[in-house]
Amino acid sequence: MWQHRIRLVLIWLALALTPLAGGLIAVVLAPPTTVHDVGLDGLNLDIGLQLGRTSTEIDSALLGGLRTQSPTILGKPVGLDIRPSDLNLSLFDPRGKLDGASVGVLGHLFSDPQAQRAELHRITAQVIRYYATIFCVTTYLVICIEGLGYIYLRRRALRLAPVGGRPGRLLSQESRVVRVGAAVVSLLLIAPAAVLVSPLSNRDVATAGDVPLTGTFLSHWQLTGPFTQLIRQGINSIDSLSQSEAVFYNKVSHNRDQAYIEHYGSSGLPHDKDIIRIAILDDLQGTSGMARIVGEAAQNLHADAILNLGDLTATGTAQESYLSYLKSYTVEVLSHYAGDIPVYTSLGRHDTPTVVSYAKKVGFTVADGSPHKIAGLKTIGANSPYIVNFGDAARLKDPAVTTDSVAKALTTTACDNHPVIVYAHDKELLNGVIDSGCAPIVIGGHSYDGEPSKNITTDAGVVRKVILGSTGGHGAGDGIGGLTTPRNNAPFELLSIDKKTGEVRVDTTVVHPDSSVTVSSVSLDPLSGDQRDRLG
Repeated sequence: MWQHRIRLVLIWLALALTPLAGGLIAVVLAPPTTVHDVGLDGLNLDIGLQLGRTSTEIDSALLGGLRTQSPTILGKPVGLDIRPSDLNLSLFDPRGKLDGASVGVLGHLFSDPQAQRAELHRITAQVIRYYATIFCVTTYLVICIEGLGYIYLRRRALRLAPVGGRPGRLLSQESRVVRVGAAVVSLLLIAPAAVLVSPLSNRDVATAGDVPLTGTFLSHWQLTGPFTQLIRQGINSIDSLSQSEAVFYNKVSHNRDQAYIEHYGSSGLPHDKDIIRIAILDDLQGTSGMARIVGEAAQNLHADAILNLGDLTATGTAQESYLSYLKSYTVEVLSHYAGDIPVYTSLGRHDTPTVVSYAKKVGFTVADGSPHKIAGLKTIGANSPYIVNFGDAARLKDPAVTTDSVAKALTTTACDNHPVIVYAHDKELLNGVIDSGCAPIVIGGHSYDGEPSKNITTDAGVVRKVILGSTGGHGAGDGIGGLTTPRNNAPFELLSIDKKTGEVRVDTTVVHPDSSVTVSSVSLDPLSGDQRDRLG
């Protein structure tokens, strides 16, 4: 009797372990997964999993590569083979010298901890999703085969067994053959899988971090291959740039807080339920370090919302193709440092559908020309009708939708809905709203140097006009700007509205190219009684 029970236990254990073993073997035998658009020139990587290997290796073919200690999961080392699946590496120009543009982009990437986390999360998630899918699908298929086999045998037994008698000879022979075959298949799967998860499959690979890389973003990595000197040169150049950018924005953060202490008496402002505060920025064009500075400032100043007027990114030609990938980081960094503060955005000329998709993914509210609430205020945002591929002239997204038609529709909507604020990236879209006086506050951008905030008197009352300069530091005649640090003054603003008195104030924070920060304030005309009624 006990032998029968042991046999049953072994059978059920084999039935349970065989699908898991099949899934594990499928994962080990699976071809590498391809991760697309990894940072540099739309680079694609093939990433293969090596269970039991103690190293993760990046192989760049003739140039050699990098090696470091692999991660350990449940006590088992899991190595990775990472290989470029194309040759779009432009770290060096055709003459063998470092490509400054590529170094700048990589330096920007490695200097931004949030960008690093976002990239690592994206790659890790895709690799895990790929191998988890293979494991689950294979396990499911094996379970289905086991289930179908069991159903077949049961039906076969009922068909062949004599009514009320013992099993026939044919049935007994078939059952014996099936059991032996199932046992062999189970062993062929379970035995190798057991070896794979045991220390027997561990393959130690000596890894020793190269001393010249100590203190860089590749500390503890080991260079491999014949061209280690070239790789080391590139790494040191990238690291130098990345560290200098990190130092720059750390200085800016400190200088901003000091400037706020001088201006406000404190590095921040206390929350005041009677005052609505909106932090406003425009034209980052990929300068994600400034997104950090604005997000931190919004937190310190207890802003109720962050309003981005547009042009989060720079996109376009093959030389700038990686910029259209790095745009995600500008969105990601702004979202990260905004924290719980809601972010609203209109679309500028460089904001492609990909930017819109990513902005919505991280929770930004994208303007669509209809009324919506920002910090409790009825607001209308309009998008630029133009799109620009980097290096090309601006063109209309739709030939039938022009600046005039968008401006006319915006004016009509404003006069029908009586918002407190109307905003747009293209300041030209606001002229009709200003002339009509249908909104007490208009906010625009697309003016690299910006304009002083001012009151404009209309027949319908005073309109307060706020026009921002480039928060990415892209000055007049310098529209390209830079991905790293501002080359010109980089302003952003805080709009404050007192719900009781109607007082309107604009505080402008300017980050200068030398990392110094200045703050100035302009008080605009208070909202009239009718205009205050719109505050709710």
